[in-house]
Amino acid sequence: VNNITNWYKNNESIMLLYMPFEGGSNSTYTKDYSGNNNDGAVNSATWNQTGGKIGGGYEFDGSNDYIEISNSLTFTNQITIELWVKWKEFPEDVGGHAVLSKSNSATDGFMIYQSTGFPFNRLKVFLHNGTSDNSFQSGSRLNISKWYHVVLTSDGNSLKLYLNGTLDNESSWKGNIS
Repeated sequence: VNNITNWYKNNESIMLLYMPFEGGSNSTYTKDYSGNNNDGAVNSATWNQTGGKIGGGYEFDGSNDYIEISNSLTFTNQITIELWVKWKEFPEDVGGHAVLSKSNSATDGFMIYQSTGFPFNRLKVFLHNGTSDNSFQSGSRLNISKWYHVVLTSDGNSLKLYLNGTLDNESSWKGNIS
């Protein structure tokens, strides 16, 4: 097990969700260490104790496997989302393979996913806040069997997508990330 650290400001966690997939993860459950009790229910994903970038991780085969977290997470227009991902393949289909998504309804939410059009080895970001849409993809093509540190930030005026610490693409965006 690796050291798990939560970050605080004025004695309050600055994280809404923190799942390092360590010390509380298994084939049916993964723990949220933010202190907000947003633990995840694992559905059909395979737990691998040594399969993560650092320690454990989950393997998803692209067929109805996911980790479900209650829809109680409320985002604002200033947020940072980050995760580590590694692909075994880039399926060439139009369904898209979500890496991370949050949706309250068909007209509200966001998704980071594998591009659904050629070239299939790019990340795509989609947002909709009830009144406007935004969609853009990574400028870089991704490689199979390579770890990527993916970061999406919003400052209320623009979205920025970083891959492995380098700004890869950005787009204007006004409003909350729902």
